[in-house]
Amino acid sequence: MNTTRISMISLLAGKDPDAWVYLNQVYRPSMRGWLAGYGVRPDDAEDLIQDVQLLITQKIESFEHNGRRGAFRAWLKAMTINGARNFLRSSAVSKKSGMSVFEEALEGLSDPQSSFTRAFDIAHDHAVIKVLLHRVARQVEEDTLALFVHNVLDENPPNETAAHFKVNVGKVYVAKSRVLRKLRTLNSEWVDELQLER
Repeated sequence: MNTTRISMISLLAGKDPDAWVYLNQVYRPSMRGWLAGYGVRPDDAEDLIQDVQLLITQKIESFEHNGRRGAFRAWLKAMTINGARNFLRSSAVSKKSGMSVFEEALEGLSDPQSSFTRAFDIAHDHAVIKVLLHRVARQVEEDTLALFVHNVLDENPPNETAAHFKVNVGKVYVAKSRVLRKLRTLNSEWVDELQLER
């Protein structure tokens, strides 16, 4: 099992303020984007995110990592489902126009193979990468970063990224490898959770 990953969970469970700031930087924008995609109004989204984050705070000590990629993201997803269901039950938000679409998405999250789960995972992974990229932007060349973003964040196949930037495809793979190495050096427990096989 990845000891760095365990240490991040330990910091969260120990209420380390920096770990919680970091989690908030990742979780809040990914949730905002995900909720907006299902028509949840910004003010409702903020209330829901606060409820889910409270649940995460209460339950983090019981989280046990199983060593598999995506385990922490899956746990966050479960907390999101539970927190969102509690939020919908305890407010009038579910009666508002458009919330039935969100409720359908929430049910779809229970299926790990569903399009709803894929959308949630993508929103999470992109939020993690954006936070980490901001921290390493000065450590890599601008063109290397641009290739990585186009290939990984914008989800373009390597050959399309190469054609777009008029470089050979090998340069795209090298850029991805360099940026991922920098990201892992900065924070391997988050990077190792991501699905970046593109």
